[in-house]
Amino acid sequence: MEVICKNGSYLNDVAILKVICYFLKNIKSMNVYITSTPEISNKKITQVVELLNKENGPLKFYFIDKLTKNDLAPHVDLDVDDSPIYFDSLNKVANKERDNFNFPKDDFYVILTSHKLDNAYFGKNWFSYFHSKNIFVRTYGWENHTPGKTQVAIAHQVIENIFQSISGHQYEKYERFHHTPKGCINDFCGNEYEIEMKLRTGHICKPCLDFAAQNGLSIELLGQISRFLNLFRQELLEIQSTIDELPVPKVRITEKGHVFVGDKEIDIKLINRALYIFAVLNRGEVLSINYLRSRFEEFRNIYFAIKKTGSDKAVKTFMGINVNSNGERIVVRELKQTNKYLSDVRNEIKTSFKMVLGNELAEILKLGLFVKEEYDHSSQSCFILPENPRLEVEIEQGFLEMIE
Repeated sequence: MEVICKNGSYLNDVAILKVICYFLKNIKSMNVYITSTPEISNKKITQVVELLNKENGPLKFYFIDKLTKNDLAPHVDLDVDDSPIYFDSLNKVANKERDNFNFPKDDFYVILTSHKLDNAYFGKNWFSYFHSKNIFVRTYGWENHTPGKTQVAIAHQVIENIFQSISGHQYEKYERFHHTPKGCINDFCGNEYEIEMKLRTGHICKPCLDFAAQNGLSIELLGQISRFLNLFRQELLEIQSTIDELPVPKVRITEKGHVFVGDKEIDIKLINRALYIFAVLNRGEVLSINYLRSRFEEFRNIYFAIKKTGSDKAVKTFMGINVNSNGERIVVRELKQTNKYLSDVRNEIKTSFKMVLGNELAEILKLGLFVKEEYDHSSQSCFILPENPRLEVEIEQGFLEMIE
C-alpha cells in the first residue's frame, strides 16, 4: 500500500505505520481525579474507580486522597447537622484543590459525597452536577435504582457529566437537556425515577451527538464513552443481577499452596500464585508496589512455601528490587515499567481463573485494579481482593504454619 502526499511523494507501508503510531502515541489523554468528602469509604471510591478503569481510552481515572474538613473549610462546614452542600461551595473547594495539586485545567476533578446536594435550579433533587471540569456526585439514593450496584450509578454520573462538559453544556443553562425523557444521557430527570430508564438505556440521541461533535468531541472520547454506557447497561441486566446473587464456590489454599475453587484446581504460575495468596491473606487491603515492598519478607515466605526453594531471586525480580554491596535493597525498575508489569501479572491471574471457571467467576475472583495518584503526580497500579460476603476462603493450617 502507498499513500500520496501533498508534495507528490509517496509513503510506503513502513512509513504509514510510523505515522499511525505517532498519532496514536500523541492522542491526548484527560486525567480524572476522584476524591470524596471524609465520610465516604475507601471501598466505595475503589469500586467506582475500578469500574471506570475497565474501559481504555483518553480518559484516565485516579483515586486521590479523600478531602479532610480542613480541605473543605471555609466553604463547606460538615459539623452543621443536615446542612446541604451547595454546588458553588463545592466548586470553590475543587478550585482550591486544583491549585494545591497544580492539576492541568483540562483534567477533571470529581468530588463524591453522601451529603445532600442543594441548589435552587428548578427545585430538582440533584444527583450530580458540574461546573466546567469540576464534577460533584452524591452517593446516596441509588439503591432503589441499582440494587447492590450503586457504584454503577455513581460511575454513570461521572461519565454523564464528563460528556456534558466536553459537549459544551454551560453551568446553570438547560436548553440542551431533554425535559421530556427519551432515554438519552442528557435527560433532565426532573422526577428522579426517570433516571432508571437513563441508566438502563445507555443511549445518546442524534441531536446530542451532533451538538457534542460541533463542540470538538473526538472519535477516541466518543468511543470510550460509548463503551462505558454499554458496560453500565450490561452491569444492570437482570441476568447479571442474578449472577451477583448466586453462591460462589469456596476458594481453598491447600497445605502445599495450591489454589482450588470448589473442586477445581487453578493452574497459576508460582510468582502469580504468591501474589494472589498474599492478596487473599490481606483481603480489603490496597496493594501497591510500595506496599508489597514494605512486606517483602511476608511475600517471600509465601513464595518459599509454594516453590520449596531458598532463593528469593524471583521475588526481587517481581518487585523490581535488588541488593547492593551494603546489603541494602534498591529499586532497579522504573515505576512506569513496574505498573505495566504488575498489570500484566494481574491479567495473567484472571486468565488462569477464566480458563478453568469461565468469565463470570473469573470476574468475581480476580484482583481488582485501579490507579492511585500520588502527591508527586506519579501514579501506581494498585490491586485489591475486595471483601465479599459471598466469597468464602479457606487456608489450610499447614500452609499458614509454613509462612509464619
